[in-house]
Formats: sequence, structure tokens, C-alpha cells
Amino acid sequence: MGGERGRRRALPTRDERQRVLVLCEGKCTEPQYLGALRSKLRIPEQNLRLLCPPEIPNTPREMVEAAKRRKRNKQESFDQVWCVFDVEVKLTQRCRDGFREALNSAADAKINKAISNPCFEIWLCWHKADQTAWISSDAIQRRCKELGLTVGKQIQDVDALVQDW
Repeated sequence: MGGERGRRRALPTRDERQRVLVLCEGKCTEPQYLGALRSKLRIPEQNLRLLCPPEIPNTPREMVEAAKRRKRNKQESFDQVWCVFDVEVKLTQRCRDGFREALNSAADAKINKAISNPCFEIWLCWHKADQTAWISSDAIQRRCKELGLTVGKQIQDVDALVQDW
């Protein structure tokens, strides 16, 4: 009995990490990249959930509406909800129809936004090269291919890309 006195029963521990939901417009590069970061940072899938087409719509307005529904869902509680958007500015320098309205709607619903301008491939390019001047979506996608970062819409070696993080 004397040896038992100093021992305390361990209390169950609770995972204190936040639960984050990220909705991506793209079905290739964004989830590939963010999934590799999640893996590298050892974030469990239940703490960082990625949704992309075809699970969700990929127009800005519909994406925000899907994010709002997920945020209201009490059975799937998230501390943060994010939408990852591409501006997709082409040489016309006009952003996509409904983009601004979607951003305003997301802000009203307190949904976080990550906006790639001109497109998500700029994030990939920054791993290997400086790019500070304006560039079109088409041009940055070509640059990623030239740098050997992408093949089609896939990231060439996503694990190697995120290793320097």
C-alpha cells in the first residue's frame, strides 16, 4: 500500500490541435501540395481535412456555399474553415466571374481565404525561383514545367518540394 501512495492515475489526454477544413478549387496541385505539407508536418488527417473536386464544386461561389454548409454542420466541428482560390488572371487582367462576390460572402461568413495570384503554381515556383513581377497564369504554369516542378497538372516530386520547409 505504501508504494501506491505516490502514484497517480494518468488522466486521459485530449488532442489540443485545432481541426481545420480546407476546400481547394483545384483537384491536382493544391491537394497534392497541401497533403505533402500535412504529412511532412505530421498533422493527422482528422486535424487537417482537405476537400477538392469532385467532392466539392470548384466555382468560387459554390465553393463558399459548400464551406458555409460544412461550417454549420454540428457533427463535423472545425475550428477553422479555409477556401483556397486561384485568381486565374489571364492576359486580360480580369478576374473570374463571381470571384469578388465569393470573397465577400466568405468574409461575411468568417471563412478564411488563401488566394493565389495568378494561380496556385506560383507557390511551387517560389520554392525554386524568385517571381516578384506580375505574370499570367499561363506563363507561371510554363515556368513550373521549365523548372521541372510539374508534369501536366501534377507536381513532379511533391515530397522533394516540401523538404526545404
